[in-house]
Amino acid sequence: MDCFLIYLIVVNVLTFLFFTIDFLYHWHTGNDGLIHPNVLNLFGVAGGGLGMLAAFLVWDRKVVKDNVAWRFISIICVVVWGMIVAVVYGFIDIDIQSLMKQLNMDIVIPLVVYLLIINTVTFILFVVDKIKAIRRSYRIREYVLLMACFLGGEIGGLLAMIVANHKIRTWYFLFGLPFLFLLHGAVFLYCHAAGIV
Repeated sequence: MDCFLIYLIVVNVLTFLFFTIDFLYHWHTGNDGLIHPNVLNLFGVAGGGLGMLAAFLVWDRKVVKDNVAWRFISIICVVVWGMIVAVVYGFIDIDIQSLMKQLNMDIVIPLVVYLLIINTVTFILFVVDKIKAIRRSYRIREYVLLMACFLGGEIGGLLAMIVANHKIRTWYFLFGLPFLFLLHGAVFLYCHAAGIV
């Protein structure tokens, strides 16, 4: 086994163990976890996204407002590290020179149409959730809003945050949506450099 694979296995096992310890301590005591959330996030950023997801699947399957950000952090970490693994192990060949090549319009045009639709839907979801918040009626779950943004609707979400003054105090929307925009841009460049787009 090579060092990179050993590293990924170790960091994911450690991430799973630390999240497990944190969950079990919280369940048994009712107190906040033993490990600071920023330290746990660092494990995901360091390559432990699969370990985070595994811990959630084993110990904390219910997605609620208090843990929704963790889910998306782990998914983002899996996406980023999945792209790195694909390059390291040769599944995808990145050619920086290909960034200068013309885009494949057969893929770009449907992608633009999809992005227009998902951003419109996301904008509407955010505005409807704001209206429901004002009326104090049943709200749209945060994971639905975040998933719409994760699927490409972050611009619609950001516009709705500004226009409807909604979710502007929730850190994972305030910082997460601009980060998702950058992530989606990086994924697009990655796919273009790989010759996919």
